[in-house]
Amino acid sequence: MLRGLSVAYALFLLYLFLIWGRMQMFQDLPLSEYAKLYVNVIPLKTTVEQLRNLNAGLINTEIVLANTLGHILAFFPMGALLALAYEGTWKKHLLLVTIFSLLMELTQLVLHIGSFDVDAIIFNVVGYFVGLWLTKAVMGTIKRKQTMRRTAIKKKDNQIAC
Repeated sequence: MLRGLSVAYALFLLYLFLIWGRMQMFQDLPLSEYAKLYVNVIPLKTTVEQLRNLNAGLINTEIVLANTLGHILAFFPMGALLALAYEGTWKKHLLLVTIFSLLMELTQLVLHIGSFDVDAIIFNVVGYFVGLWLTKAVMGTIKRKQTMRRTAIKKKDNQIAC
């Protein structure tokens, strides 16, 4: 069931991505020209530029928050769901979310419905792992408390039996 929820969430993200992207279509440009304008492969270049522009008063805070926290929050639930549904090493999780994010960015590029930005991939991965690790931490705490309760009950039962 949780895997189904994870797939449903991934499809929901794709749906949002396509709807949002439709508002920014630039279909009249050839892909090569579009790529020159809307591709960033230098890690954190867009984020640093946005922070500089924010500091200079050229853009508002919402733009920077949408670029950073928006991506992090969008992938937080995916990490949380897959923490419950998928037992894999952190490397497998990293590969999974990176490939998914890369495919979303490439789709934006090919369909001309947004930009390809490596910053988005980085923040998607961060959000995914925050959700994953937080969920695993909470689940670990719950399991420890359950184990402590069982141990206490067994001790109590053993004391009564003696």
